Amino acid sequence: MQQPPPQLSPDGLYWWDGARWVPRPAVPVVPPPLPVYASAAPSSLFKPSPGLRIVLLVCLALMTAGTGTLVLTYLTVLFSSGRTGLDFILEFAFIAMFGMSVAAIVGVSMRTVWSRWVALACGILICFTVAGMLVGIPIVVTAARAPDLS
Repeated sequence: MQQPPPQLSPDGLYWWDGARWVPRPAVPVVPPPLPVYASAAPSSLFKPSPGLRIVLLVCLALMTAGTGTLVLTYLTVLFSSGRTGLDFILEFAFIAMFGMSVAAIVGVSMRTVWSRWVALACGILICFTVAGMLVGIPIVVTAARAPDLS
């Protein structure tokens, strides 16, 4: 009468002796596999989403509309009253913000090499205004992470 072959575990590392699972001496112990997120390369963990360019364009359009409104409002007020030295500085700042936001929209929509840097500069520049931080921070974040701005 022959004995049945030993019953092995599904992974082949243990055999059943009738009472418990015993490690097979000839098979080295293999550590369990790493989870998928731990074995992935760091670059694949922080892969930006492809929709960030659209979000950046929307934020830049909001910035352009806001700064354009400020430029028009400021110019109409200045032409109706006298000008001082501070008025020229503020006028230049509003026009510079408006011009940079227009340049950033054109660059991002055309996917130019310099568009990321102009968009970052726009986001930082608009963050100097209190209300501009609401749109400036998303501009900086999306410009830094948008994948297709090269």
